[in-house]
Parts: sequence; C-alpha cells; structure tokens
Amino acid sequence: MAQQINLVTLGVDDLDESILFYEDVLGFTSMAQEGNVAIFNLSSSWLALLPKGALNEESNWIYAKGDGVIPSLHTLTHHVASKSDVDKVIWQAVEAGAKLLKKPADQPSGGYSGYFTDPSGHLWQIVWNPYFCTYSDNNKHRTSLPH
Repeated sequence: MAQQINLVTLGVDDLDESILFYEDVLGFTSMAQEGNVAIFNLSSSWLALLPKGALNEESNWIYAKGDGVIPSLHTLTHHVASKSDVDKVIWQAVEAGAKLLKKPADQPSGGYSGYFTDPSGHLWQIVWNPYFCTYSDNNKHRTSLPH
C-alpha cells in the first residue's frame, strides 16, 4: 500500500468566500463542488474546503474543556483501495497509539471512512471512495473523479 497524503481538508467559516479566495487570490482551479464541499486539484494531490461545522460533525470531533486539545479543523486524508484497507489502516493506527474518533462506516456522500488522531493530535481520515480516489497498485497510478 502506498504511503501518501492525497487530500487536505480545511474547515472554513464561509465556503463561498473561501472558494473565491482560493480561486482569485491563490489561482487554484476548482475541480469539483458538490453540496458543501469544494475540491481543488493541486497536481498530485487535492485541497478540499468544508464548512467547519460540517467537518466537525463528519469527523465526530469532541472538544473536552481542560484536556489541552484544540482542534485545528483540518484533516489529513489517505485514500485506500478498498473498505477492508480502511479497516486495516484504522485499527493498525489505534493499536499503535492513535485515538479513534469515528469507527469506519459507510458515508452519506458515498464511500467508506473512519477518523483518528495520531499521537500528536493531528486529525486523519482514512477513506475508500469509488468516485474519488487515488492509490498505487503495482506501480500504476489510478485516479477516479466524480462525474
């Protein structure tokens, strides 16, 4: 299984304003926008913008006062080739000390994913999505995009 970061998701206050910023100020080209997510192609990876509330809800992040954890509202996303790979990576991470935030499950947007924080508290999503994925298989690069 290839080790790579394919997609960085940023929690934003105002999606429309953020899209304009990334397009007009940074020159990013919007690749897809569906519902409350916008995706930008960054050559070999992607940047997604998702309203903070939606990202918080989707990742099941629970902020407990006094525990010293401050969510940064970004997600490092690793796309894998199958649902079983999602399970494998999630449970390997938990066994290695990651904190499970959301067990792997089918998602309303399609696909299958789970969330954990690494030992330093960085939020990770491991995902399989039949419409939007990148992975290496026998040194062949496969990319599927939503239609």
